Amino acid sequence: MGRTEVGLRAVTAAGAVVGSLSLSACSAAAAGPPATTPDDAVVLSENQPADIDGGRAVATGVDGDSATVRIADGTSPFEPHDVEEGTTVVIGAESYRVEAIWSEGDSGEPGGQGGRVMLVPTP
Repeated sequence: MGRTEVGLRAVTAAGAVVGSLSLSACSAAAAGPPATTPDDAVVLSENQPADIDGGRAVATGVDGDSATVRIADGTSPFEPHDVEEGTTVVIGAESYRVEAIWSEGDSGEPGGQGGRVMLVPTP
């Protein structure tokens, strides 16, 4: 193996480590709650149904920056909606934008309640 090949492998390995560390840092930063919560926001706690504008919603499967928000109108079963930040969902007669998704503890565990999904009414 020549010097060039050894040097290339070292640079590639170093780049992979730096890339992995960068991704880990981004993931860890995104996992926390947002710095502020708007006054009109609704924060869903994972696996805990909430009454919102004549409908019901529950966050499930909170995993990193995605989740499922299950929505019911009170007369039909919950309908799943896969969401990420920026997604819009309709609950009752109102539209909501998914502002943030994060985890506080046991999210991802069966019955866990550590996941959070912040919904903000759209104008």
